[in-house]
Amino acid sequence: MIQHAPARLSLTALCALSACVLAACGGGGGDDPSGGLGSVTGVLSGLEQGKSLVLQNNGSDDLALSANGAFAFAHAVAPGAPYAVAVKTQPAGQQCTVGQGTGTLAAMPTNVRVDCVSAGAGFTLGGTVSGVPGGQAVVLTTAGGEDLAVAADGAFTFARPLANGASYSVTVKMAPVGVSASAIVISSASRTLTRGWSWFH
Repeated sequence: MIQHAPARLSLTALCALSACVLAACGGGGGDDPSGGLGSVTGVLSGLEQGKSLVLQNNGSDDLALSANGAFAFAHAVAPGAPYAVAVKTQPAGQQCTVGQGTGTLAAMPTNVRVDCVSAGAGFTLGGTVSGVPGGQAVVLTTAGGEDLAVAADGAFTFARPLANGASYSVTVKMAPVGVSASAIVISSASRTLTRGWSWFH
């Protein structure tokens, strides 16, 4: 009678088999379940208790906030996509401004800042803007370096207080995609602030 020795797998074959099993089960760890998408995130500060505000990203994706701290927009954003955070609805009796609210999503998390102050704390600067396409935003800036993302035609207000008699100007810092800065109309030129509310006419 002829006896056969039990079959044995070589070490190389065992390693190859293990690699196949890991690949089939997703054990390689190379897959990103999020598909590479990320959220636009930031921090809210200065909001008074019992009050709330609504933020928008790129003119949509409304986000209602009623407490200070970290926040994140619900809709995922692809790497390399632009974002522009703006205040859609201000809290009663307060004025909130967005800092570092525009850019291109290159790293997560983003560092958007939303700061709120009591309305009437100093003099405020505002005006009207037109030429903003739907679903996009324009970034305005003052001579003092305060940026403001505006997501629709109409009125805007900068949050940073200005001293009485201070000179000011408002220009386009970043135009919407596919739109030249000259196509964005801001009413009137620079003047010297002499009253509590100054609007471009």
